[in-house]
Amino acid sequence: MKKSILILIGLLINLSFCIAQNQNKVSGHITDSLTKKPIEFVNVVLLNADSAFVCGAVTDSLGYYELSAKNLVEGKTYIIQVTHVCYDRKRVSFYHREQTDVSIELTANTTSLDEVVVNGIKTKVRNRLNFTYSFTDQMKENVRLTSRLLENIPTVFVDCNSTVHIKGSSNILILKNGIELTDNSLVDQIKPASVKCVEIMYNIPSQYANLNYTAIMNIITEREQGYSLMVDNKTAFDASMNDTKVNIGYVTEKNSFYLFYKQYYRNLEMKTEDRIFDKGGMLSSEDLYTTSPRKECDNEFFYGYTYQPSSRFQIGVDGYLSLYRERFQNTYENQNTSFSVLKEAFNTQHYKGYANYKDEKNHLKFEVSFNKKTIDDNNTYFTGNSLIRQNENQEIYGSKLDYNRKFDETTTLYSGVKYSHNKTKGLFNNSYTDIAERYHCNNMFAYAELMKSLGENWTVDAGVSFQNYHRSFADGTRVKDTDFFPKFNVSYAWDNNNLALGYSSYLNDPSIWQMLPFIKKESQNISTKGNPYLKPQKSGTLSLEYSYSKGNFYLASSAYYKQVNNQVASSLLTDGTNATLEFININKVQNFGLDFTLSCNLTKWWSVNFYADALSRRIAANSFYDTSMFSYMVQMQSNWHLSSRLTAIVQYTYNSKELRYNGYSKSSDSSIGMVNYTLNDYLDLYLVFIQPFGNLKSHSRIHQATQYVDMKDKVYSQKVMLCLTFNLSKGKKQCERKIYENESKKH
Repeated sequence: MKKSILILIGLLINLSFCIAQNQNKVSGHITDSLTKKPIEFVNVVLLNADSAFVCGAVTDSLGYYELSAKNLVEGKTYIIQVTHVCYDRKRVSFYHREQTDVSIELTANTTSLDEVVVNGIKTKVRNRLNFTYSFTDQMKENVRLTSRLLENIPTVFVDCNSTVHIKGSSNILILKNGIELTDNSLVDQIKPASVKCVEIMYNIPSQYANLNYTAIMNIITEREQGYSLMVDNKTAFDASMNDTKVNIGYVTEKNSFYLFYKQYYRNLEMKTEDRIFDKGGMLSSEDLYTTSPRKECDNEFFYGYTYQPSSRFQIGVDGYLSLYRERFQNTYENQNTSFSVLKEAFNTQHYKGYANYKDEKNHLKFEVSFNKKTIDDNNTYFTGNSLIRQNENQEIYGSKLDYNRKFDETTTLYSGVKYSHNKTKGLFNNSYTDIAERYHCNNMFAYAELMKSLGENWTVDAGVSFQNYHRSFADGTRVKDTDFFPKFNVSYAWDNNNLALGYSSYLNDPSIWQMLPFIKKESQNISTKGNPYLKPQKSGTLSLEYSYSKGNFYLASSAYYKQVNNQVASSLLTDGTNATLEFININKVQNFGLDFTLSCNLTKWWSVNFYADALSRRIAANSFYDTSMFSYMVQMQSNWHLSSRLTAIVQYTYNSKELRYNGYSKSSDSSIGMVNYTLNDYLDLYLVFIQPFGNLKSHSRIHQATQYVDMKDKVYSQKVMLCLTFNLSKGKKQCERKIYENESKKH
């Protein structure tokens, strides 16, 4: 309750700052005198009555500008001067406070230019269904990593591991110029200076309906010839944590190549409490143990090559190799003896080849892919008395074809088909059993979607996707189904406002470990068991969203209803002092929710992003005593640009309890503080404080008719990390030449 009050007080303070800042501001819209449409990139200058310069700004893609200056005198006459390369210059006088909203219409001129170079500002552009954000040159110069640049976008949150979240979820897809990144961490392979704009799609296209994404980000870049080198390193003072990223890139007029390396290392300590109680709350068994070392290390290698013979066509290949190693040693707290040593190794390879063609009306993409993963467990329990080995070999072959057709300025058709074949072998053995499971799955997916604009305000988007899957095991188990997933979105936009009503649906497959029907030991008294008959879960979401965007102020709120059928959940089986979690499908889960987003600049040097999601989960056929529960999560981020070289960031995420089929879970909260100092044009030095408000804690409770299990984890992750980012690039931009035709040929 105290945390909720603090969060509410913080939000009210932020809003009060926003309101207070409007007192010395002049704003308005710049439009075309004939078409009445907004004009972007107009230079707007505020002058005194004697034409002395006061301040300046540039209009965003809604034609909106905002001028802010100290010591503006009420009742005094000021002048606004507006200029644009394609319009006649105009000056307008006004009295401050009597007319703080000054909108101006411009008349087009007849000047023909060979090239236009524009310095833009961060804008929030409404494309009715999607948002597009651009950045100032200063914003791009002040960061060395694109993940840090993305933090300027409302609803976007980047955690201490550089994982990108949108509206509280990291289950997002990131594209670069419409091409899927092999991994979301590759955003830092993109040079911040090359980012032209970023498009955010909360309205998920039908082509991704079977992938369970909550949002999609498309980063549009400008091609820059030359080479680049990026090194980013974060190391804890006690050497228990290390994150390293290195990127080497080389771009010519037609060719580009990159090599990206990423290391993730953790050597932490975790305390675990596993307790089994009877229905009356009496303790049946208790396991208190410490995991030290809790060591994991992942070395990832990304590489790719692109050939672009023309601006319309490109082909490319991407590769990926991951070498993940994990070692946990569990020790009884009351005996101070080790009872298990858990070792796990992941080797993952991924290869992708693609061709991309795009002209003014057509966009065609073709892709083939191959993915291979090997998982090998070698676990020792009870000081060497029990040896358990678990193994998985997985191969996935895939192909995909997407075709988009733009019929006119108002109508676009999206269509495509993709196919994948999954071949997996799972092995489990110890001194008593030797079980091998073979698994095959064929998946065919197709979609069609039409987007049409109706006048200046309305946009309609409707689509349907189709999926057929057939899963089979060596013992004769078969699971197959055919599903259709409709979607629609109707949007009405006016001035700076937008209202959207939408419905989307998608499918989410269970993981291979949830389907292999043998017992896998998770801890001393807790085990899990798969179920080969699990069905993919189907989700449908109906939402109504309102948003308001003006300059650097963004406000949005949406109400939604989500229903999940065949959700994969765990069912508890207990036998005295032991418990087994077996995966099952439950018929229906219902979520009613409301989310809220606020982004604004409190001052010229202080900006905040705030996101909150409150929902009520309901599981009618529930083995737990509660069939509904109210939950919420909050994300807050505050940025201080203290000087041209010094910045500070504070982030905080809080999660409350969430209802499960037979209990509840409480995921970890997280917090981070960062102080960044720009040493020169190539190097940033900064300190990162991980979990300054506490260590990572998680808690879950799982019920059965006669017993329940309480599981608590605490990871000691309070760390101070010394970091540096080095970014060197040499080359030149390929500027697009924009020719303004003069029909009279006089100029």
